[in-house]
Amino acid sequence: MRLRSAVALAVSAVLAAGASSAAAAAREAVLGTTYPCYGSGESVMLEGSGFTPQGPVALSVSGQQLTTLSADPDGAFSARMEAPEALFGTVRLRFTAADARQPALRAAATVRIADTDVVVTPQVGAPARLRRIRAWGFFGAPAVYAHVKRHGARRARNIRLGKPRGACGRLDIRRRLFRAGVRPGAYTLQFDALRRYYPNLEPSVSYFVGIFGASTMQTASERPGGFPPATPFSPPRVNRVARFTTTSR
Repeated sequence: MRLRSAVALAVSAVLAAGASSAAAAAREAVLGTTYPCYGSGESVMLEGSGFTPQGPVALSVSGQQLTTLSADPDGAFSARMEAPEALFGTVRLRFTAADARQPALRAAATVRIADTDVVVTPQVGAPARLRRIRAWGFFGAPAVYAHVKRHGARRARNIRLGKPRGACGRLDIRRRLFRAGVRPGAYTLQFDALRRYYPNLEPSVSYFVGIFGASTMQTASERPGGFPPATPFSPPRVNRVARFTTTSR
């Protein structure tokens, strides 16, 4: 009788262990974000599920550990972090969540960070030549506009460039920003999402453009303190300064 009880207990223990292993194998860890792309400085919300209930979960980004969180009784967690600054165009970040008790439970999610920026190439040459315009970070904007204003003029010339597409609000297009025979002088070239020109609009990206004649043009990004007075026709800088904030959702 005792032998039968011992055998029954052993079989029960094996079955329980097998059921536990099967439950763990059936559990699938998931990590996701609210949006696939965020602006610099925005809050990135991470949500995970399928981890060990009330167990520790290690959260890392691009191979560097950020913190260790505790899952709730359902094996889920949420975390919020501030998006870093994208110095040029977009930056891709890969978040990983790993279960500390069951290393097999891992999940990853990739997001992109986009700063509001516009790149115009080439930045030298004839003013009326065709130029490539690449823009990022115009989230939800119906269109991107270029406003060309000569210093001292009352009005600006407004040019509709096109509708930004994708999760990061990108635009890649070719346009002529200056007409043939444009007058020499200093110009402000501002990119934003409005049909009319408003100085120092937020968010926007501005360039200082110096036109020497009908065949020569140079551009430089507008500095936080305004246009450099000593060198009004500065050569283009590689690292631009977008001094306006990103679009909020």
